[in-house]
Amino acid sequence: MCTKSQLNIVTSSVAEEAKRVFGEILDAVVLYGSYARGDNDEESDVDIMVRINCTQEDLKKYRFILSNFSSALSVENDVTVSVIIVDTPTYERYKRHLPFYENVEREGLKIA
Repeated sequence: MCTKSQLNIVTSSVAEEAKRVFGEILDAVVLYGSYARGDNDEESDVDIMVRINCTQEDLKKYRFILSNFSSALSVENDVTVSVIIVDTPTYERYKRHLPFYENVEREGLKIA
């Protein structure tokens, strides 16, 4: 479990890296899951969704672009940081139809 200050470091680091990597196509960086709900425990990971304005085809190029960054962040802060990248059109299409997207929409905290 990470402290509030570690969580702030992790979320701001991911937001800054997403802005650097994706620039103009970055739509949002959202904290979701137990840390967003406030019911995290010792086993909780930090769940972050990065939404970008691109096509499904372009998304394939970006899918793993933040994986090394999030792995290093996990080691530095002794907490698992799970970052997923989703294209905004897919998110918008499913945010009211699929449980995962519904949960992110309902409980997510926009950090960038």
